[in-house]
Amino acid sequence: MAEENDGRFFSKEVRRDVRKTWQHRFRVSNKLASHLAGAVIIILGMEALEMVIKFTGLGVLFDGLPFAFPLRWIVNASDLAVLVGFLVRGVLVMWKAEGDE
Repeated sequence: MAEENDGRFFSKEVRRDVRKTWQHRFRVSNKLASHLAGAVIIILGMEALEMVIKFTGLGVLFDGLPFAFPLRWIVNASDLAVLVGFLVRGVLVMWKAEGDE
C-alpha cells in the first residue's frame, strides 16, 4: 500500500533518483566498512606479532655489531607501513566510489 501512495506524491524519476542515491551510499559505506575491518585485522596482527616477540625472547638482531637494533623496530615499521598503505588505498577507493554515480 505504501508504494501505491508513493506514486501519488513522487514521480518515477524522483523515486529512481532516490533509489540510485541509496544504492550509491550503500556501495560507499560497504567499502568503508570493509577497509575499517581490514585495518582492525592488521592491528590485531601487529599485536599478535608483538606477543610472539615478547614470549619467544627475540631481542636484538645483529647483536655485537655496530648496527645492532631491536627486532621489534623492524616488525613495527613494516606493520605500520602496511597499515598506512592499506588505509591510503581505502581513502582512494572511497574517493573513487564517491565519484561513481
